[in-house]
Formats: sequence, C-alpha cells, structure tokens
Amino acid sequence: MPGAEKRKLERPYLRFALAAVVVLAAFLLRQTLVLHFALELPAFITFYPAVMVVALLFGLWPGLLATALAAALAGYWTSPPLGTFAFASSSQAVAPGIFFAMGIFMSLLAERYRRLKVRQHEVALNESREKLQKQAQVALRESRSFAQSTFDALASHICVLDAAGNIIAVNRAWREFGRANRRVGSDEPRSGSHNGGDLNKSVNYLAVLDMVQGPESVGAAEVAAGIRAVLQGERELFSAEYAFHSHGEQRWFLCKVTRFLSQGLSRVAVEHIDISERRRVEDALRTSEAKLQGVIGSAMDAIISVDEQQCIVAFNRAAEAVFRCAASEAVGSTLDRFIPMSLREGHREHIRRFGSEGVTARSMNSPGILTAIRSNGEEFPIEATISRLQTGGENLYTVILRDVTKRRQVEQALLRSEKLASVGRMAASIAHEINNPLGAVTNLLFLVQEIDDLPESARRYLEIADGELKRVAHITRQSLGFYREGNAAALTSVNAVMESAVDLLKSKIAAKRAVIEREWDGDVEITAVAGELRQVFSNLLANSLDAIDEGGTIKLRVSAGTASGKGHRCVRVTIADNGKGIPASSRKHLFEPFFTTKGTIGTGLGLWVSKRIVGHHGGSIQMRSNASGSQRGTIFSIVLPIEPASPAERTQSATV
Repeated sequence: MPGAEKRKLERPYLRFALAAVVVLAAFLLRQTLVLHFALELPAFITFYPAVMVVALLFGLWPGLLATALAAALAGYWTSPPLGTFAFASSSQAVAPGIFFAMGIFMSLLAERYRRLKVRQHEVALNESREKLQKQAQVALRESRSFAQSTFDALASHICVLDAAGNIIAVNRAWREFGRANRRVGSDEPRSGSHNGGDLNKSVNYLAVLDMVQGPESVGAAEVAAGIRAVLQGERELFSAEYAFHSHGEQRWFLCKVTRFLSQGLSRVAVEHIDISERRRVEDALRTSEAKLQGVIGSAMDAIISVDEQQCIVAFNRAAEAVFRCAASEAVGSTLDRFIPMSLREGHREHIRRFGSEGVTARSMNSPGILTAIRSNGEEFPIEATISRLQTGGENLYTVILRDVTKRRQVEQALLRSEKLASVGRMAASIAHEINNPLGAVTNLLFLVQEIDDLPESARRYLEIADGELKRVAHITRQSLGFYREGNAAALTSVNAVMESAVDLLKSKIAAKRAVIEREWDGDVEITAVAGELRQVFSNLLANSLDAIDEGGTIKLRVSAGTASGKGHRCVRVTIADNGKGIPASSRKHLFEPFFTTKGTIGTGLGLWVSKRIVGHHGGSIQMRSNASGSQRGTIFSIVLPIEPASPAERTQSATV
C-alpha cells in the first residue's frame, strides 16, 4: 500500500467509516442474492468475512464496530419478525448473542494476527535497516579509505582548513615534506609557507604563517593574505608563486587556495605544488632566448623569420637598418612589403617548393642576385639564404640576407677602374709607338723648312704643321709622364700640378666655354705625390665644369700661409665655381663612397678618394655651397702642409 494512502487509513474516523462501508457492502450482497437469485444464505456467511476483513485491515475497534453493525442488520432484516429488533422467542435472542460473540472473537483473532504480522514486518524492517546501515557503514569506510588514498596519492602538498584557519586534514605528501624539511638536529619544522610534519590537525595554519621570519616571510605573508581573502569570500580562488630554501637548494612552489562547502560549513583547500624544475627550465629557456636574441640582435646580416602564411615573426636590428623599418612595424606584416611587386608571386612559389622538398637550408639567390625593396620604395640587391624549422606541426622559415649594394658598386667601380687602367696602358703604348715616328716627322719638317726657294705659302703651311706636331708631341710626352709617374712623395709645385690638371681638361673647358681665373700667390712647393694631387685637382675641376652653365666661371687660387691652431706652414688651394650648387640634403653625403648626384655617369668615388688622398698628405678638405640666389655656386678648399705630415697627423686627417 502506498505511503500516502496508508497514512490516510491511520486516521480513526476514516477507518470506522470504511468498516461501516464494508458491512453495508456485505449486507447489500446478501440482499442481492436473495432478491435476484432467491438464494437466502445464513447471515454469518456474508457478515463474518466482512468482520474478518475489517478487523484484519483496520484493527480491533473497527472490527467490533463492524460486528455490532452486522448483528444489528442481521437482527433487523434477517430474523423474524423482519423490520424490527424484536425476537419471536427466547431462542431467537440467543442467535444474535452468539453472532455478536463470534464477531468479537473473530475481531480479536484478526487483531492478534494483524499485530503478529506487524511485529514480523517490524522485525524484518529492522533487520533490513540494520543490514542497510551496515552496508552503508562499510561503503562509507571504503569511500573514506578511497578518498584518503586518493588524497594521499596526490603529489601536491595539500591541507584542508576550517573557517578559522585550523588544519583539519593533510595528505601524505604534506606530512612527508614536513618530515624531510625539519631543522637539522632539531625536531622543530623549518619555517616557510608550508612545512608539513607538525602542521597536522588542530594547528592554526594562519598563525604559523604569521610567525614566519627571514627571507621566506614575504612569501608566507602573501599566502596568508590570500587564504584570508578566500575564507572571507573576497575571492573564490587564490594562487601565488614563492621561494622556499630546502637544504641549501633554492626551490619554488605554486600555492593554490580554493574554497568549498562541506556539510554546510565553509572550508578551504590549500595546495602547494613543487614547480622548481619548471622554474629551472623556464630560467634556462629565458637565458637561452636572451643569448639567441643577443646573437640575432648583434648579427651584421639581416635576419627575418616568417611563418607559413609569410607573416613576419622576427626582425633583428640589422634588418631594421637594411629595410629602414622598425621591428614593431614589420612584425605581424607579410614579407611581401619588402619584395618588389613583380617578384612576389615567384617568391611565394619558391617558399612553397622549399617547404615541400624536405631540406632544411639552401641559398635563395644561386646563381644570381635577388632584389628587395626598402620601406621608402627603394629597390636594392641582396644575397640571401633560407632555413626551415618545423615546430608545433608548422613550418617556420628564417631568411638571412645581406645588402650587397656597396659590393656591387665596388665591383662596378673596379670594373670601370680596370677599363680606365687598360685605356691608360693602351694610351701609353700608343704614345710610345707614336713618339719615334713623331721625331722623324719633326726632323723632316725642319729639313723642308731649310730649303731656300720654298714658296712663302708652303713655308706658312709648314709652320702650322710644325706647331700642331709640337702639340701632338706635348700630349704624347704628357701621357707617358702620367703613366710613368712614381708614387713616392717629392718636392712638388702646387701651381704646376694645378696647371697640368687644367691642361688635361682643356677640351672640356673649351666645350663649356668656361672662364678659368687663376690667382697664384707665388710658386708654392710642398712635399707630396704629384700624381695624387693632380687626381684631386682634376676631379674637383671636372665637378665644377659639370656644375656650371655654358660660359660659367671657375676660380683657381693657390696661397701659402699658416694653419690656425697648429702654427705649421701650409698651402691653401681653392676651387670655386658659379654653378648650380649642391642641395642641402646631399651635402652631408658628399664624401661617402658611391654617393653621386650624376646618375649613371658618376661612380660616387671621386670625392671619397680625394678626401682620403688629402688626408693621407696630412691635409683637410672642406666644402661650402649655395643652391639658390645670386650667390649660387660651390667652393672646395684644400689645406695641405708644406712640410711632410707625421704618421699621426696623416691618420687623424684621414679620419676627419
């Protein structure tokens, strides 16, 4: 019977009402048998079962009520005279008494039986309850044993605190750590954020942390503050790393504090994880990364690393200088920004093939030179190698490249220099070969001019031919003189060297119809290499001729004096022109190698070489220029010592 229905039947009035209903149902059953089937049974056949059922189901008193109702109904409806409670004879009066007595007996018997079943049920229920209780106790012990075993199996050092900070449970790792870290020669545990051992149940962990002194007090205070914050509900979780010295070894732990509810009470679990090995690995990794970054950062070649999507992930200082782009701007962008538009697709295909070939390194530019582009849009030549490293299932490509602009310029300058040297050698050879027949022709002209009856017109033509022949002879001797000129310093006339430079450029001067104004302060002689001075003067004079317009003026001045600050006698050579001037943006680069304002026709080495030659002679060279206004033009001023410069002065001048 369901519990709710059983509780309803336990109500007294309901049990008595149901008892009456059962008796009435038995009466109606008897009347139905009589009326419809003409089967008139004795009253006890229908009423006794009803009384028995009521007594069994509802107890003694409902059974007695059922007996009384059954006796009344039987006496009123079944015993003549019908419809009254009167008895026709004394024998009829005995029957209801017997019926009533039997009903009482049956009720008592049923009640006894019911109570017996109830007791049996209670006994069975108690036995079942005891069995279940024993099973629950065994399961609880096993559960606690399993929980404790699991708790003890954890490698972390764990304790559980109550709301006041008292330790109520610790695991094996906590206890073993405490025993292993006692003070040498003492039973007392070492101080620290956790020390196991004596820190077992009933010890207030917060009080222990507050008493920690020495270098570990900082970590202990931080852990105590975190535990209090979690206990007070200010935060759900807390974690912190702290140092713990153990037997002369620096160790690190990670403390985690978590709040939970147990049987409605607030508890916190404090976990200490030994992260010493992780910290050592992290420190070693940081040291390795710092060394690697130091090597990459100090490398003279540009180093760029990209991922599979060609996005830049590393960009060293040399790369910043080469591409003129800060690493903060380059990292995260694609490598395409440093590759000319026309070459990007080919570069992507090259990287794709390289990644699929399985090799780890190769040259990218064999057999030619690659082209890159700076952040300002300037294209320049590079040499590059690429390596591939697979990490995390992805390819990482590192490109090491070198700007070969200056090397290309040096190669081109050397090629031009070799060509000029070849031309010089050829010119000297031609001059040497011409020199002998030239002497013979000169002698023949002299003999012809000595003929007495030579017509005047012929004599005039011979004089013109003789003059031109002398000019050719002068050029020939000059060419041979330049070729055979030595490299040793000697007493040299600065004026004569300047005149020879002018003579070299006579045709160019004539083509420009340039006006050459000379101002010599006597014939100044210095100890120098004449050929090197001529190279300097001719280079500056040629630059002036390129700068002036047709009919422009170039002023040459040579004067002796005293060097300011040193007191040494010196000569100042000035070459000034009224040309277009040098823009301010170009002036600071004039003496740099390979810098030129003449486009493809200039090498960018003339002024650089001139400065080194002047410095080698212990002198200095300066420039002033104006690119606008009526005073437009450029002045180069060279100061050279008259006496030979000392090695120290030469070195100092060459580096200025």
